[in-house]
Amino acid sequence: MYLGGCAPDLTLRLAGYPLCAFGTIAVIELQTGSLDNKHRGKAVKYTEELLEANPDRLFAFCLLTNTEELQVFRASRTVRTSTRASGSEFVFECSDLVSLCGEQYRYLP
Repeated sequence: MYLGGCAPDLTLRLAGYPLCAFGTIAVIELQTGSLDNKHRGKAVKYTEELLEANPDRLFAFCLLTNTEELQVFRASRTVRTSTRASGSEFVFECSDLVSLCGEQYRYLP
């Protein structure tokens, strides 16, 4: 099962790979309204699941967006191991909010 039953909105994957953690480049979580902690938690979970599903993977990305703002989440492995650890083997980071609709980018009809 893909990502332990998790269901990200979009998956960027390598051409020719099936929907699986090994061919996934990054996942994208879409949200309506302001970005909230519920969706941030989902983004962290997706990156953790990607690392757990592929022990050779060093890092994973999830992009959270409402099409006006974007936040990037990164999980990285602190210890190379092929066995599942208690979660302490991963470091989680997130970017500041990035505005995708700044004044210079706004479409004027």
